[in-house]
Amino acid sequence: MAAAVITWFSLPAPALTWFGQTVDTVSIVQNQGISAVASVVGARGPQGLRGPAGASAPGVFTSPVFSYTAGLLTGITYAGGQTKTLTYTAGLLSTVVLVNDGVTSTKTLNYTAGVLTSITQT
Repeated sequence: MAAAVITWFSLPAPALTWFGQTVDTVSIVQNQGISAVASVVGARGPQGLRGPAGASAPGVFTSPVFSYTAGLLTGITYAGGQTKTLTYTAGLLSTVVLVNDGVTSTKTLNYTAGVLTSITQT
């Protein structure tokens, strides 16, 4: 592996004037009319644009209530009215039926010798 050479140029601290800062935490310093970027990246690395604020939109799954039969999870009901129904065959999860905003989606789990081999969705 080749060695990296890093050269750091620094202006005398008393000569630096803080010039401004952007919303992306880029600090700019200025000395005798020459501006320089002082910092670009925070401790967690570069940050992307802020996404839209979260809201209680349709289809958001919150406050689940779990139902069990003979020790197996058989249903989940969410505050928004969505439901998941789980069925089992020989102790293995075989289907998950989701009803969300009036639309039903079924996932069928397929096994070979007790090992999950595929999941199909209809």
